[in-house]
Amino acid sequence: MRLRFGLLVACAVLLPVSISAQGLMENEPAVRESSDTNVIKAPLGVASTKTPLFAVAGYRPGTASGILADADPLPMPPPGRMPPQGAGGYVFPSAGKMFKGWAWGVLGPKAWGGAVLGATWGTWVTFEPPEWHKDGTGWSKRFGTSLADNAANTTALYGISAITRQDPMYYRCPCSGFWPRIGHIIKMNFVARNRSGNAVFSPAKIVSPFVGPMITRGTLYPERYTWKDGLSSGAWGFLTNAGWNFVREFIWKAPPW
Repeated sequence: MRLRFGLLVACAVLLPVSISAQGLMENEPAVRESSDTNVIKAPLGVASTKTPLFAVAGYRPGTASGILADADPLPMPPPGRMPPQGAGGYVFPSAGKMFKGWAWGVLGPKAWGGAVLGATWGTWVTFEPPEWHKDGTGWSKRFGTSLADNAANTTALYGISAITRQDPMYYRCPCSGFWPRIGHIIKMNFVARNRSGNAVFSPAKIVSPFVGPMITRGTLYPERYTWKDGLSSGAWGFLTNAGWNFVREFIWKAPPW
């Protein structure tokens, strides 16, 4: 009964966020390539001009001075919907790419590996909750709740990021050296990229680690647990994210900043 109730609560909390995020992504105005070479049509409702893209010769956003002498012409983007491009060639992820990032977070190796480690640790190390015994049944319950925690956290991360127009994905440090990269790992626990590609404070990365534990502790765990018990678990989840960032920085080789 508590399992069914927990699933209903999770859907009630996370489904509106996902729908809002999808609507915000799909309602972005599309910018399409004109039939004229090197000419861009403005979105609907904006006065269209026949000004060539980068009309100022040699202008390239993101450079120190903005002007490059004898710069080669920049290649035109492919026809169709084009995500906003920021400084340094950064392209804000499309709705499809954001969906793939969400699916990878829910169904990828982080989800399954984290659930295995969490269930094993909770069964034979911390023995939490004690109502779930040290056997296969207790391990499977902890494994299932770990998967539910991760699914809720990931949905909250991508849903809130879409609402705030931010890119929550991890990007490797452009720096070199061990300690500068460690500093980047820690920073990426708090920041995301905006539509221009700049680092900004990310509410989604602060809130999302607490969403799953607060739902499962108040619904799937034994009766004596409440959503308040999820706060401490969320804090551990926040630290776990830093460990996963370490893997993506040094081992998994996430895309560079």
